Amino acid sequence: VLDLGCGSGILAIAGKLLGGGATVAVDIDPVCEEAVAHHCRMNNIDPEDISYYTGDILRDEAVRKQVLSRHYHLVTANINAAIVRTLIPAAHELLQPGGVFICSGIVDMFGSQIESAFAASPLKIIEKREEFVEELNEIAKGLHRGLTGGIEELEILYEPSVTAAEFEQKLSGNRERDLRMKLTSVG
Repeated sequence: VLDLGCGSGILAIAGKLLGGGATVAVDIDPVCEEAVAHHCRMNNIDPEDISYYTGDILRDEAVRKQVLSRHYHLVTANINAAIVRTLIPAAHELLQPGGVFICSGIVDMFGSQIESAFAASPLKIIEKREEFVEELNEIAKGLHRGLTGGIEELEILYEPSVTAAEFEQKLSGNRERDLRMKLTSVG
């Protein structure tokens, strides 16, 4: 499992808890390393069990070399559309044949641009869902289904940097829909 733009590490942690094997988390913000470690400890995972790299996999050759040292069955990216668009070629390079790239955090107004970018790539959209961003556990459940095909409940402990009320307040009046795409490597 590879979590690009991992932030708190919640998707990497979900992958680890769900038996995803070797798990890697990457973010450009060095503060995220401690956030990932903190959330690992909250979920009874040794922080050393998730490989963490600080840097931009598109521009930082050392990080790129580390991350590209293997291919992944599952790559996740819960980040904005502009970044997802730049990650498309890297996602294809990172996936093992038949691997899945799950991206979310794309507001609907950019959905067609992202779909066009994927159409021009070797990746094929196999599922697209539009839904309001509610909470990270919903993304984790999607990750679980992607890894195991199962639908059993999963709870991951997480301390958001803002409260749910603050998040809702930020969204009020401008509640964009989240477009989540599930893609697979072709060939």
